[in-house]
Amino acid sequence: MNMNRRMFFKSMGAATVAAAPIFSALANVVSPKKWDQTCEVLVIGAGAAGLFAAVSAKESGAKSVVLLEKAASPFLNSTSLSAGSVNATGTKAQFAAGVEDRSNAAEFAKEVEKTGKGLADPQLVKLFAENSAMALDWLTDHGVVFTPQPNSAFRLKRMHGCDKHTGAH
Repeated sequence: MNMNRRMFFKSMGAATVAAAPIFSALANVVSPKKWDQTCEVLVIGAGAAGLFAAVSAKESGAKSVVLLEKAASPFLNSTSLSAGSVNATGTKAQFAAGVEDRSNAAEFAKEVEKTGKGLADPQLVKLFAENSAMALDWLTDHGVVFTPQPNSAFRLKRMHGCDKHTGAH
């Protein structure tokens, strides 16, 4: 579906209405004059990586985890506004869907580099490709349902759509 400017603003209007209770509750929040809280793990940013890090730290035994987010709500950042799709290779979701994509990290990395027009750091792309299944499978183990989908950037179904099609989920 192509989204034009009118459709975009209509969808933002619905999101703003849905977020109204959040804004209302935050209207009376006052920042403390002194920040003196201590914790074992401090996570900055409630985007996908920050939320995953905070949950993982708690699951790994951290007694106190503090998550700081600059936005008024973690449901109003770029991750939450995304379509909830993640690219990965060799995942449980692919295996369950019959997509034979085991041990293809090198091919996946080449596809990612090509899509990024060679602007990404090859070592970071390689690291991402080699660990993408582990990261996505962690989400699957936490109840997120992914469906491998075709994407013109990849030979195989390596784009994984979230069951709710939102980053907020």
